[in-house]
Amino acid sequence: MPKGLVIAHRCDNPLCGEPSHLEAVTQRRNIQDGCARGRGPKPPQIRGETHPNAPLTDAQVRAIRRSRASQTQLAARYGVTQSCISQLQRGLSRTTADGAIRPSSRQIVVDTDGAKLTKRALARKHNIPYTALVKRLRNGWSIERAVTQPLKGQKT
Repeated sequence: MPKGLVIAHRCDNPLCGEPSHLEAVTQRRNIQDGCARGRGPKPPQIRGETHPNAPLTDAQVRAIRRSRASQTQLAARYGVTQSCISQLQRGLSRTTADGAIRPSSRQIVVDTDGAKLTKRALARKHNIPYTALVKRLRNGWSIERAVTQPLKGQKT
């Protein structure tokens, strides 16, 4: 193979080894061909109010999340559905332009010292596996018991 060339798959199947489906091309041409076939780098995601279909500004989303009004009232005020308001308040939708999203209320727990943490942060803080913590909480364990009880086979 000549120096500076790579093998390209004309059939778009990287696992294919059929010699008639392979050709020697420059790396630049291989990348251009890949992009032309939709395998190139993805464009950056447009988030938050910069998205052309965003019905709400980031300031409105923050106001909705702070509001004590009913979801129906908020939906009427901002011209969106009640379901949209519900998802915003629960942190299930809408990242801001900088990618930040409030964790879902299902992810937040209160530690034994009163600190509000995500379940992952709580598991890290108490040096227990995240999956073990989640399983214990799903089984109805208190936070204190879930973070202090040794794992099976673990000595205290």
